[in-house]
Amino acid sequence: MRRYNQLKKQLSLLLIGIISLVSATACTSGSAVQSEPVQVEIKTVQDPVYSGRATLIEAHVKQGSETVKDAQEVKFEIKKKDHANPESIVAAHWQDGVYRIKKLFPQDGTYEITAHVTARDSIVSPQKELVVGAATVQ
Repeated sequence: MRRYNQLKKQLSLLLIGIISLVSATACTSGSAVQSEPVQVEIKTVQDPVYSGRATLIEAHVKQGSETVKDAQEVKFEIKKKDHANPESIVAAHWQDGVYRIKKLFPQDGTYEITAHVTARDSIVSPQKELVVGAATVQ
Protein backbone atom coordinates (compact mmCIF):
# COMPACT_ATOMS: atom_id res chain seq x y z
CA MET A 1 0.00 0.00 0.00
CA ARG A 2 2.85 2.34 0.84
CA ARG A 3 4.44 1.72 -2.53
CA TYR A 4 1.11 2.35 -4.26
CA ASN A 5 0.76 5.79 -2.57
CA GLN A 6 4.33 6.70 -3.55
CA LEU A 7 3.69 5.69 -7.18
CA LYS A 8 0.41 7.64 -7.19
CA LYS A 9 2.20 10.77 -5.92
CA GLN A 10 4.91 10.50 -8.61
CA LEU A 11 2.32 9.98 -11.32
CA SER A 12 0.38 13.07 -10.14
CA LEU A 13 3.53 15.21 -10.25
CA LEU A 14 4.36 13.94 -13.74
CA LEU A 15 0.85 14.71 -14.96
CA ILE A 16 0.98 18.26 -13.52
CA GLY A 17 4.34 18.81 -15.27
CA ILE A 18 2.97 17.66 -18.63
CA ILE A 19 -0.11 19.89 -18.33
CA SER A 20 2.07 22.90 -17.44
CA LEU A 21 4.35 22.26 -20.41
CA VAL A 22 1.43 21.96 -22.85
CA SER A 23 -0.15 25.17 -21.49
CA ALA A 24 3.10 27.13 -21.82
CA THR A 25 3.64 25.89 -25.38
CA ALA A 26 0.09 26.82 -26.43
CA CYS A 27 0.49 30.38 -25.09
CA THR A 28 3.81 30.89 -26.88
CA SER A 29 2.58 29.80 -30.32
CA GLY A 30 -0.54 31.96 -30.01
CA SER A 31 1.42 35.20 -29.73
CA ALA A 32 3.35 34.50 -32.95
CA VAL A 33 0.09 34.10 -34.89
CA GLN A 34 -1.18 37.49 -33.66
CA SER A 35 1.71 39.51 -35.17
CA GLU A 36 0.89 42.77 -36.92
CA PRO A 37 0.25 42.72 -40.69
CA VAL A 38 2.72 44.05 -43.24
CA GLN A 39 1.68 47.50 -44.53
CA VAL A 40 2.80 49.09 -47.80
CA GLU A 41 2.45 52.71 -48.93
CA ILE A 42 3.15 53.65 -52.57
CA LYS A 43 4.69 57.11 -53.12
CA THR A 44 6.41 59.07 -55.88
CA VAL A 45 9.48 61.15 -55.06
CA GLN A 46 8.61 63.78 -57.69
CA ASP A 47 5.34 65.67 -57.53
CA PRO A 48 3.95 66.45 -60.03
CA VAL A 49 5.01 63.67 -62.40
CA TYR A 50 5.67 64.58 -66.05
CA SER A 51 5.76 62.34 -69.11
CA GLY A 52 9.17 61.89 -70.72
CA ARG A 53 11.01 62.37 -67.41
CA ALA A 54 12.37 59.70 -65.07
CA THR A 55 10.30 59.29 -61.91
CA LEU A 56 11.20 57.45 -58.71
CA ILE A 57 8.40 55.29 -57.33
CA GLU A 58 8.72 53.91 -53.81
CA ALA A 59 7.07 51.27 -51.66
CA HIS A 60 7.41 52.04 -47.95
CA VAL A 61 7.13 48.66 -46.19
CA LYS A 62 6.38 48.40 -42.44
CA GLN A 63 5.15 45.89 -39.91
CA GLY A 64 3.71 47.81 -36.99
CA SER A 65 6.24 50.54 -36.22
CA GLU A 66 9.18 48.52 -37.61
CA THR A 67 10.49 49.11 -41.14
CA VAL A 68 10.85 45.92 -43.19
CA LYS A 69 14.34 45.76 -44.67
CA ASP A 70 14.22 42.04 -45.46
CA ALA A 71 11.30 41.66 -47.89
CA GLN A 72 11.67 38.59 -50.11
CA GLU A 73 10.29 40.46 -53.14
CA VAL A 74 8.93 43.89 -54.02
CA LYS A 75 7.62 44.25 -57.56
CA PHE A 76 5.67 47.08 -59.20
CA GLU A 77 3.08 46.46 -61.88
CA ILE A 78 2.31 49.60 -63.92
CA LYS A 79 -0.26 50.11 -66.67
CA LYS A 80 -2.10 52.99 -68.23
CA LYS A 81 -5.70 53.11 -67.03
CA ASP A 82 -8.10 51.11 -69.24
CA HIS A 83 -5.20 49.43 -71.06
CA ALA A 84 -4.02 45.83 -70.92
CA ASN A 85 -0.45 44.50 -70.72
CA PRO A 86 1.01 45.90 -67.51
CA GLU A 87 4.76 46.37 -67.16
CA SER A 88 6.37 44.55 -64.22
CA ILE A 89 9.50 45.99 -62.56
CA VAL A 90 11.37 44.47 -59.60
CA ALA A 91 12.31 47.06 -56.96
CA ALA A 92 15.56 47.25 -55.04
CA HIS A 93 15.83 48.02 -51.33
CA TRP A 94 17.01 51.61 -51.07
CA GLN A 95 17.05 52.30 -47.31
CA ASP A 96 15.02 51.87 -44.11
CA GLY A 97 12.27 49.70 -45.60
CA VAL A 98 11.93 51.80 -48.77
CA TYR A 99 12.04 49.89 -52.07
CA ARG A 100 12.45 51.89 -55.28
CA ILE A 101 12.22 51.82 -59.05
CA LYS A 102 12.90 54.41 -61.72
CA LYS A 103 10.18 54.71 -64.37
CA LEU A 104 9.78 56.88 -67.45
CA PHE A 105 6.13 57.42 -68.39
CA PRO A 106 5.91 57.81 -72.19
CA GLN A 107 2.74 59.92 -72.27
CA ASP A 108 0.35 61.92 -70.12
CA GLY A 109 -2.54 60.04 -68.56
CA THR A 110 -3.71 58.17 -65.51
CA TYR A 111 -1.70 55.08 -64.57
CA GLU A 112 -2.54 52.26 -62.18
CA ILE A 113 0.33 51.14 -59.96
CA THR A 114 0.24 47.94 -57.91
CA ALA A 115 3.05 47.04 -55.51
CA HIS A 116 3.31 43.27 -54.97
CA VAL A 117 5.21 42.76 -51.70
CA THR A 118 6.21 39.41 -50.22
CA ALA A 119 7.59 39.87 -46.69
CA ARG A 120 7.54 37.94 -43.42
CA ASP A 121 5.09 35.24 -44.52
CA SER A 122 2.69 37.83 -45.98
CA ILE A 123 1.75 38.91 -49.48
CA VAL A 124 0.35 42.44 -49.82
CA SER A 125 -0.69 44.17 -53.07
CA PRO A 126 -1.83 47.77 -52.55
CA GLN A 127 -2.85 49.90 -55.55
CA LYS A 128 -2.60 53.59 -56.37
CA GLU A 129 -3.62 55.78 -59.29
CA LEU A 130 -1.01 58.22 -60.56
CA VAL A 131 -1.77 61.21 -62.77
CA VAL A 132 1.07 61.97 -65.20
CA GLY A 133 1.32 65.36 -66.88
CA ALA A 134 -1.74 67.43 -67.65
CA ALA A 135 -4.20 64.51 -67.35
CA THR A 136 -7.12 64.98 -64.98
CA VAL A 137 -8.53 62.34 -62.65
CA GLN A 138 -11.94 61.12 -63.80
